[in-house]
Amino acid sequence: MKARVVPALRGAQWLLEGVRLFLSAPLGWLMISFGYLLLVVLVSAIPKIGAPLVLLLYPGFTAGFLIASRSSAMRQPVELPMLISGFRERAAQQFALGGAYIGGIGLALLGSWLADDGALLRMLQGGPDAAQRQRDAQEVGRGALAAMLLYLPTFMMIFYAPVLTAWHGTRPAKSLFFSFVACLLNWRAFLLYVGIGILLMVVLINIIIIVALSMAGAEARANPAGLVPVLAPALLLFTLPVMMTSAYASYRDVFGAREGA
Repeated sequence: MKARVVPALRGAQWLLEGVRLFLSAPLGWLMISFGYLLLVVLVSAIPKIGAPLVLLLYPGFTAGFLIASRSSAMRQPVELPMLISGFRERAAQQFALGGAYIGGIGLALLGSWLADDGALLRMLQGGPDAAQRQRDAQEVGRGALAAMLLYLPTFMMIFYAPVLTAWHGTRPAKSLFFSFVACLLNWRAFLLYVGIGILLMVVLINIIIIVALSMAGAEARANPAGLVPVLAPALLLFTLPVMMTSAYASYRDVFGAREGA
């Protein structure tokens, strides 16, 4: 597969196309999104192996989302079984990609531990006590920055890898390499894509918070942080489909795939 270099403004067009595909079948997309989030919650609850298992399954589910995106682009129904259809597209290779994804995130977390002496990891786990959490709060910024920077190459490698493996038969190692190169060649478009995506998410978060607070009681308005466990899943229900459909639009653009491919 040969990646094309596209203009920077295409990053914004990917998001617009993603929104269009989502709006073409909103109920189907919300159903798939809900199904995925429910599976993530259930798998994550498995002691000790839950979190790594979610990462292992991520490429296969991503391929399922892109299969649904292809169906939407071809004006066909978007249905819940498509979520697991990605595991029918070279499942062993998708699991290999999941293993690489686990390794990349593991390296990012190791880098954060070296940068802040484990403060970020302890905070994610709840911390041993209030005094330790307060001390960690002063150091966690370095760990978070290190984790983000070290995660970036993994993000670039996994972005296109599932679809290259599923639809083009590219071996996992090559698909990770081709995905990384494609993202690197189009860094300007990706910078705009991610930047606008973050901005839209912030706007959406504020809209949801304002609506939720206007409908909530006085107790909830006095403690808005208590709404987070309720609002976060609602936000993901709408943002996750757009993330996946825009990724499909990006794939078609960068790799020159025809409509519905």
